[in-house]
Amino acid sequence: MRTFFAALTLVGVSGSALAQCQYEMDLVSAFEAIGQPLIGASQDPANGWLFMRGDWAPTSSSFLTGITLGGFGAWGDPTQPFSVPLVGLIYSPDPLRDQNPYRYRLPSFEGLMCHPGYGSLASEVWVRPQSAVSLTQVRVQCEHLGQASPDAVVAADIIDSSGSATSLFNAVIFLSLAAATELNNSVAVLPLPTTIGAGAALRVRFTNGGSPFEDWVNGSITVTVQGPPTILGQPRDLIISGPTTGTFRISAAGAASYRWHRHGEPLDDGPTATGATLSGTRTADLTITHPSADDAGDGYTCVVSNGCGSVTSEAVMLSVCPPDFDADGFITFTDTCKYS
Repeated sequence: MRTFFAALTLVGVSGSALAQCQYEMDLVSAFEAIGQPLIGASQDPANGWLFMRGDWAPTSSSFLTGITLGGFGAWGDPTQPFSVPLVGLIYSPDPLRDQNPYRYRLPSFEGLMCHPGYGSLASEVWVRPQSAVSLTQVRVQCEHLGQASPDAVVAADIIDSSGSATSLFNAVIFLSLAAATELNNSVAVLPLPTTIGAGAALRVRFTNGGSPFEDWVNGSITVTVQGPPTILGQPRDLIISGPTTGTFRISAAGAASYRWHRHGEPLDDGPTATGATLSGTRTADLTITHPSADDAGDGYTCVVSNGCGSVTSEAVMLSVCPPDFDADGFITFTDTCKYS
């Protein structure tokens, strides 16, 4: 048995600390934490949750890109031969939360459209924490809300860092318009807890059972893990124009503390030597007010921690744009900043 399937051992972590760093993640919360997908935007591969095509390979069409449908963002692919996304738009029995008109009956739980394509094309959700964690519980809910294909199929695997797959849940058929199906620890063929090691992932696949027709699946995935936090949404580069305020933001599950750094040096709230003012240096949101050119540049990171360890975000860049960018003495529509 490969070592990454053994129970995770965290050296120097007490039992009470281990209990404190047990946390839960779910598909809808991860989707919302990543943020509204914009048309053509690429996923950040450093996020803890990723959305894939079933024919994914490192050398081909890897991640899905942002599309919009009915005013809401979702993850699709320009090469797909159908008009609805592979992953995205929220199904919900709450009409105030429901985004998705594609269905033949109301959803019975809150999930995402996990939309199998024609034939063997699957929609996939990957949970890939940035640090090794112990996977203790998994709950996958599925319901088939379409009528074009007679059934749909869900399966889950642990993918190791070399790409090899070991089944967690065998392929389970759920029928069109039937009651929702739930898969959990009791039906897992791989004993839990198990470790998702560095570079490994939990993969959940939704297909339409080989039917030549596309169809609509409502899917929800909830996992419980023990270990360092998982960054769901990485911070993004920030542009601040003029004497104003901007905010770097990170979204992480299981975080007990946050600390923002620049070039590895911790930042503190209050005035800086460059004349800017910082706030939220120990929270998920770092706000910078009145930055100068000395504050601009790369190297901003956030370290998120709990009793089992810490993970560091990607480094992001701050660009500072003077109001009169073209220095003509007037603030007009031509004052458009350009950034490298």
